Amino acid sequence: MMFAEIKRIESIGAAAWEFVLDGEFRKARRLLKKIRNSPYVCEAERAAAVVEAKILQRSAKQKEAKERIMQSIGYLWNCGEALEICAASNPAVNEDSKVYHLEVLGGIARLGVFTCFPANYISSFDVAANSIDEAFAYISELANFAEPDTAEIIECSEYDVSAAEFAHRGVIAAYPFRPHDDAEQQDETERSALRH
Repeated sequence: MMFAEIKRIESIGAAAWEFVLDGEFRKARRLLKKIRNSPYVCEAERAAAVVEAKILQRSAKQKEAKERIMQSIGYLWNCGEALEICAASNPAVNEDSKVYHLEVLGGIARLGVFTCFPANYISSFDVAANSIDEAFAYISELANFAEPDTAEIIECSEYDVSAAEFAHRGVIAAYPFRPHDDAEQQDETERSALRH
């Protein structure tokens, strides 16, 4: 029964998305009503948030679209469509843009009202940006750090990017949070000592 309901939600979400892409917003909204009272709140909110945000974006309401995504970011972590909607209000990718893979320790990420990751957690992101500082700013906006001054980049690598891959700068992937264990702390301490 559980899998059947989740499949139903996914199917309705996919059909509503297609209606949005075809410009049939009323049909998309009507479909979403079928999942509003689902006991599988996470799955239903994930489907509804992306479709509703895309409707707003296609109605020339980019700011509201991004707000709708951010309202439900805890359900949408690493959802490509959601991240694209958020990035659409950022500057376009240009010849100075790169993809940065950053691992961030701390900061106390707040993903909505009920989800918070303590300071000893690591978050990993791929970000299209023109600098590490710009990449970190996009991450900070998405992760909504409670203590941004305590967030520390512990790993960074960069790759070339083209406008064909990504139209706008911003977070393009957000990976699951993981605890920073003592072994990683030991490795980081040793790497830090080697740098000095």
